Amino acid sequence: MHPLIQLYGSTSPLPESVQLRAGKIELLYESGFLRYIKSGETEILRMINYRIRDENWNTIPMTIIVEKIDHDEASFNIQYTALCHQGNIQMQWNCRIRGREDSTITFDIEGEALQPFKRNRLGFTVLHPIETCSGNECIITHDENTKETLSFPENISPHQPFLDIVGMEWKPAEGIEAELKFEGDIFETEDQRNWSDASFKTYCTPLSKPFPVLVEKGEVIRQTIRFSVNLSESAPKPVKRKLAFTLDREMVTAFPKVGVPLSDLTHNTQQIQWIKDLQIDFLRVEIDPKGTDIPVLMREALKANLPLELVLFFEKDSYTRFFDQLLPFREYIKHIIILPSYESSTDADLIARIVPFLQTMFPKSKIGGGTDAFFTELNRKRTPADALDFLSFSLNPQAHASDIATMTENLAAQADVVKSCARFAKGKGIHVGPVTFKMRKNRNSTSSPVNPRPGALPEDVDPRQLSLYGAAWTLGSFKYLAESNVDAITYYETCGWKGLFPHPEQRWPQNFLFLQHGVYPIYTLLKEILRHKESRIIKLISSEPLTFDGIAFADHRGNHTIFLANYTPNKQTVLLPAGFKGTSYWSMNNANFAEMTLNPEKKRLYTGKMIVNIELQPFSVTVLG
Repeated sequence: MHPLIQLYGSTSPLPESVQLRAGKIELLYESGFLRYIKSGETEILRMINYRIRDENWNTIPMTIIVEKIDHDEASFNIQYTALCHQGNIQMQWNCRIRGREDSTITFDIEGEALQPFKRNRLGFTVLHPIETCSGNECIITHDENTKETLSFPENISPHQPFLDIVGMEWKPAEGIEAELKFEGDIFETEDQRNWSDASFKTYCTPLSKPFPVLVEKGEVIRQTIRFSVNLSESAPKPVKRKLAFTLDREMVTAFPKVGVPLSDLTHNTQQIQWIKDLQIDFLRVEIDPKGTDIPVLMREALKANLPLELVLFFEKDSYTRFFDQLLPFREYIKHIIILPSYESSTDADLIARIVPFLQTMFPKSKIGGGTDAFFTELNRKRTPADALDFLSFSLNPQAHASDIATMTENLAAQADVVKSCARFAKGKGIHVGPVTFKMRKNRNSTSSPVNPRPGALPEDVDPRQLSLYGAAWTLGSFKYLAESNVDAITYYETCGWKGLFPHPEQRWPQNFLFLQHGVYPIYTLLKEILRHKESRIIKLISSEPLTFDGIAFADHRGNHTIFLANYTPNKQTVLLPAGFKGTSYWSMNNANFAEMTLNPEKKRLYTGKMIVNIELQPFSVTVLG
């Protein structure tokens, strides 16, 4: 198998980036856009880019055709021509980005539609980092040149906190004043943590205006963003930090329950054994009474002899007669989640109609509700928690972008989502899941899913599922959710393209072939994590969490085991926490990929003297104890 597929699921090279400066600010230029705009260690903006979102909210990919980059120690000038093309959407862009010595950046775009198409959104977006914005004041300049002082929200705002924007002024840190000016459209800001993205996003066109909009052939779009920074003497000075981990021994949480959704494929004896060997706490089983042979499904689920989490979908006028079909299995039913098929989240009416029956018929089962979609739906239509044992929602990291850097950035938002959910959960439990790489259903789509071309994977499948990065990302997800003290997490599904190991009915393309007989790195990671389910979780802090991160477990004797993830294609040498006394480690990396997937129990353990620092291989997971 191609080594890049092993690393991150694709043979395409990762995008190259160029380090630039504009006066006292520094940034990265990558694939036509600007990332990580900073003053010293203070991140001011996470990204400036532009997007076409089609009528189903799909993001149209962009290819740069011609590009010229000139830069020196304090300024830069970039010009390029690019094409956005997918299906019937074709738009050509001419762009110019200038950074000056006075710490200002101007970004101009001019796009021409090469054929007519419908769009929901078209133009600039600006991403604001949560860490330096949340809770801070922001002066908004409106279209009529009036100003209003508001604040970036601390808890996740269900709706847009800022509307009718042509300018923004805020202070990301003491001594730093930042300003944005927009031309060509009216902008507004949303809290992307609703979709587990770690940013606020300022975008155009306002959602209050009708969409989709027809863009005629030959129509031209022109927009400009002007960004400036003013630094005083009190601004934070650059600090060279070590690549290191520290332990916060005051932040201790319990190990959450971990489950896996049952795939709709039939499991053979080897696959059932793999499920048993995982030592998960439950299997998640979804039941739609209209289209499910319940006894057959339950018998398939119980092959692994595990407790079950049932997800029951109800119509508006549905009754409870099908509950009788579940009674023979009630000793296995640990959780029941009730969801409406007619609403985005569980409402008071469904709870009143269904919960009393469930409590009578399944007295030992915990009953929850919430949403099968993003936290957004639960945040906007909050499920009453009083009569429930827990609230539930799912998440994935690709609502708005799918590149590796963005997926890594978004990991931290999973903790914010749990924190915001806890505010209205009234002390009840929080179950997160399924956690998946892609959306399982596009509820905003206005057309039927397109069948993949022969040999291609379906839209809801991400080939990073079987990669080392997939395991590294999963470790980061488990870290942020577990350190947030959630009660339960479910990941992916048992088998197939979106599972923990392959299935013969869902074959990968030829260059993935040998994996048909092994397990994915995600399986090995979860199995190793679950060996520590009797341990406590100690908060582990990374000096560069977008580069590497990890989680720490402490057993009843006080011994620590640390799992580390490298999110990058480069080796990283990191300093381990003070007081860590580990003398052994093993790693999943590109060198032992085949061995770890075909023989997951055959770990190559390295032992010796106490480990102070360690070199993390590209996109690897390393375990030290």
